[in-house]
Amino acid sequence: MLASISLRLRRAAIAFAGAAILAVLVPLSAVADELTPALVDSLNLSFEKADPPDRWSAGVTGHGPLNTTNGYEITADAQVAHDGARSLRLSGSGKSAAASTVLPLAAVRGKWVRLSGWIRTRDVTGFGGLWMRVDGTPRTGTLAFDNMHERGPKGTTEWAHYEVEPMLVTVDARGIVIGAILNGGGMMWADGLSVAVSDTDPRPVVDVHGVVRDAAGKPVAGAWVAAIHGSEPRPAKVVRTGSDGAFAAQLTADPWAFTATSDAGIATYQAAGPIATGTAVELVLGAKGFTITGRLVTDVALPPDMAVYATRLSKDEGDIFVTYPDARGRYRLRLPVALGYTLEALGSGVSSPRMPLAKIADQVLDIEVAVPGPPPEDVVRWVARTAIPLTTVEAGHGFDDMRPLDKLVGGARIVALGEATHGTREFFQMKHRMLEYLVEKKGFRIFAIEANLPEARRVNEYVLHGTGSATAALSGMYFWTWDTEEVLALIEWMRAYNMDPAHDAPVQFMGFDMQIARVALTNVRTFFAEYDSAFIDTLPARLTPFAFDGAEGWKNLDPAKRSKLRTTAGAIVARLDTERTRYSKMAGAAAWRAAREDARVIAQAAAKWDAQNDQGFTSGFNIRDAAMAENVAWMLEQAGPKSKIVLWAHNSHIAFEMPEFINMGSQLQAKYHTDYLTMGFVFAAGSFQANGGDASPALQVFDLGPAPVTDVSAAFTRAGEALCIVDLRHVPPGPVARWFEAAHPMRELGAGFAGEEFATHDQSLARRFSAVIFVAQTTAARANPSGRRDH
Repeated sequence: MLASISLRLRRAAIAFAGAAILAVLVPLSAVADELTPALVDSLNLSFEKADPPDRWSAGVTGHGPLNTTNGYEITADAQVAHDGARSLRLSGSGKSAAASTVLPLAAVRGKWVRLSGWIRTRDVTGFGGLWMRVDGTPRTGTLAFDNMHERGPKGTTEWAHYEVEPMLVTVDARGIVIGAILNGGGMMWADGLSVAVSDTDPRPVVDVHGVVRDAAGKPVAGAWVAAIHGSEPRPAKVVRTGSDGAFAAQLTADPWAFTATSDAGIATYQAAGPIATGTAVELVLGAKGFTITGRLVTDVALPPDMAVYATRLSKDEGDIFVTYPDARGRYRLRLPVALGYTLEALGSGVSSPRMPLAKIADQVLDIEVAVPGPPPEDVVRWVARTAIPLTTVEAGHGFDDMRPLDKLVGGARIVALGEATHGTREFFQMKHRMLEYLVEKKGFRIFAIEANLPEARRVNEYVLHGTGSATAALSGMYFWTWDTEEVLALIEWMRAYNMDPAHDAPVQFMGFDMQIARVALTNVRTFFAEYDSAFIDTLPARLTPFAFDGAEGWKNLDPAKRSKLRTTAGAIVARLDTERTRYSKMAGAAAWRAAREDARVIAQAAAKWDAQNDQGFTSGFNIRDAAMAENVAWMLEQAGPKSKIVLWAHNSHIAFEMPEFINMGSQLQAKYHTDYLTMGFVFAAGSFQANGGDASPALQVFDLGPAPVTDVSAAFTRAGEALCIVDLRHVPPGPVARWFEAAHPMRELGAGFAGEEFATHDQSLARRFSAVIFVAQTTAARANPSGRRDH
């Protein structure tokens, strides 16, 4: 499962700091007004109007009715109040519930906003709190967010006054939402909320000064110094050194990281640390690294705040290096060697796609910068002319409308089917229909899903032999994403296909993921207990830590213990390989193969946990996708040279390329070339199920209205398509090819949703997919009644 890439990226963790470089370059309003009494009254901040409170809603959007949701009751309480006759009460048990309302943007744009109010709690197992979020454009994402996660009241407390961190509502803000949150079980009340507005940051500031020196110790003039707060994706402030190499800045009294970029040496980074008035920062440029030169290519005038950002892939926070192009758009970056970098150029109203560096070496790299716009008419006409229209997403309706797919699929051995969300009914149904077509018309006999390999084996036992219960086996794959009516219907179709005596070769259900090692460990222990118990006793480390559900438990082990465990995991795989013949004679080839698969899952999971803990999310993602690609290749190898496999995973895993990541699709394409066919999903509007964001993480149904005219879906909707497939391998050269090669806003999310700003990313369709399956209107996937909802 893709854990909502837009939420989980190290750079996308939301802790309040400077909202963006625009906060520095754009002056604030000259007038400081409080919200007028009439506006405060209309927002119902004391919850006196109506029950449920007028102007308030459940969830994190600020829109819609306020009611019971996800096991929580959110209502007005006429028995408990701090001010007036009523308060807002949140009560229940589960993960989290939130209530929200929307502030009028015109009243606060360009100003600093601080939310405060009174909270009382009873038996709260997590925390209670107030929260506030400033939303930007789909390109800039959430600009600021705080939900009092680390400082909200717990247990049972009397009325006390709390404040949310103040936030700057920059000129590019598109909305501001405030609310109350209950995390965990219990009951909390909120009352007497207040919104204060000011022209300047109300937090105390400190004066910081410093100097940038080259490797020989000489002061460097004209260096760019960036101050970055936490894991913010942009610096809060960028200043330039004077002729003496000195710089000064006013910053809030929080931990800050600093970077310095200059032609005089290799860019340098100083990890975040506390600051106070008079703090002196010395940044020394390096002597060894590599250089990127290039220009910003655009048809529009570059704005004065145009900057180039190089974000290092690492476990560190704040290692973002900044430079500014000259009047002709030329830039130069001298960077330290690292695992990788992504580059992007941003300025008021213009931007570039985020670009991963293909190599860590001296290079020339031009960056295309554009103003977002709708697809040109040439693109719309080409889509209308070449799209393969489909009559339905539902399986069991024949293949007359799918005949053109014979040519599209051709002789591919791997057809990878993506999804733009993990909770869309039509995506799942269409993939069921594609599987039906590929099995019956193209000879595919293996289906593999983005689910843990050993656990999927139970589903295969049902598909092949009718063993056990399909619903129980499906629930045993852990994640709510697959525990749906749609996936269950696919499994039952596979079982029915295999029961038909007219079908000589069965269809198999497999998993290729490896994030959890618990079942794999049990299986491996059982195998060796029966066939080689003496071997287990010789291993240098106990295997119990592999039973962790993920990286959280693993990170508490000291590095030496982790290293010993990984050596042990490798020794188990090596033993199974060297003793293959003996084990196969004793246990059978199938039992040996399953034990070897499970042992590899243990080793792969440990490698992912190590990378994620030591090097950050990106490295963990890369290790996971490499393992999934390895597992797919193993399945094909074991099935024979003529075998064919259908893959089911998120768009980001099956794509040819994924900015910042080395994903499964890129590795399968490198190995299988044209035998690898990837089909991504695009949608325009509709609903889906997902976990909420930090303010309300429980599973719920979300809805997105019509996409902006700049969204990639506009190319299909303007062509009059509601459901179609478009082959991207034969896009004509010229403006059509350039548009499909370029990155455009695209709605795409994983298991979590915290607003459209997190679910829209610039993506290049042609660089990601062989073909696109377009669904104009979607609905939410339907959970199985017995399904587990805790993952």
